[in-house]
Amino acid sequence: MKVYEIKDAYYRAGKEYGEIRKAVRAVIIDKEGNVLAEETKKPYVFMLPGGKLEDGESVSDCIIRECAEECGLVVEPKEELFAIKEYYKDKIFYSTYVKCAIKCECIKALTDNENKLGLNCVWRGLSEAEKTAVKLEKFYSSGSELEGMHRRERTALGAIKEIFKA
Repeated sequence: MKVYEIKDAYYRAGKEYGEIRKAVRAVIIDKEGNVLAEETKKPYVFMLPGGKLEDGESVSDCIIRECAEECGLVVEPKEELFAIKEYYKDKIFYSTYVKCAIKCECIKALTDNENKLGLNCVWRGLSEAEKTAVKLEKFYSSGSELEGMHRRERTALGAIKEIFKA
């Protein structure tokens, strides 16, 4: 599996990083070539569905749980496509991207914070999704966590376009 690396201005080879945060993101593409994404209102955030891998949780179990909670969808993980390893100040974020198929709908279980942010799932064309991530990466201040998150999503959407030749 290919691993893309994103290094911030603080990156130095051999540097000790205190925390490694593992996450999983769903790649769900419909028959028209649209990708399922999540967005929030304030701050405006655009990302693929997914979240933190809990202790002892498998990649498949995590993506099933996150898609049910955030999107109200029961998914079937099909294939781990790639990963992105982000070096951010004193942390490493390692996100695995998994191709998933929708099995059926279920009841969402958003957290209080996700409700407060106005988290919503939307379908976007891959090119449109990638352009949104690029705009947001440029909008947020350099070195901020939100800028880094949108750089990750831009990288992921570019990889997805390449994989699916969209």
